[in-house]
Amino acid sequence: MLKEKAKKYKVGLTHNSVGKDAIFVALKVWVELRIKEQGEGRTVPYSLLESFAFNMFVDKTKDKSTLRAKCRSIWNWYYNREWKRTKYLNYNKKDKEQVVATRQEQIVKARAALQQQKKEKVYKAIAGLQFFQEKLSVRSVAAAAGVAINTAAKYLKEYKQEQQEQQEQELE
Repeated sequence: MLKEKAKKYKVGLTHNSVGKDAIFVALKVWVELRIKEQGEGRTVPYSLLESFAFNMFVDKTKDKSTLRAKCRSIWNWYYNREWKRTKYLNYNKKDKEQVVATRQEQIVKARAALQQQKKEKVYKAIAGLQFFQEKLSVRSVAAAAGVAINTAAKYLKEYKQEQQEQQEQELE
């Protein structure tokens, strides 16, 4: 019934909101209808929303605080969007290629962050082993850092190269 009313009055509902919480959807539809009647940008008083909710749904919810929370959530959502109806909001819809590109960028960033974390772990392990004057072997660094042997070998080699470059610069 709500879906039909929403279609009849051309109320914008997101696909996520329909079917999850009927009371929340009903309150959202009611606010959308008030905005449509009053015009975009005109505030729907919170007291009016709350009184409608209590008159219609107080017997269908656990307690009044749940109903108040739903009203507060809906009212704040529209308040933050300057009382525009849902279907008129500008959503930045991306095509499939942009979504794939964005996901790939995120994967690259996450991978770089993970590599940086592992590098820091290995460098800390090397510093700890040097402090205790233990031998710097790939296995000991890997065990101390808690990383794979290949990772330890990669960053140990890199560390040794950096140390060698620093020594050469100090000699010059």
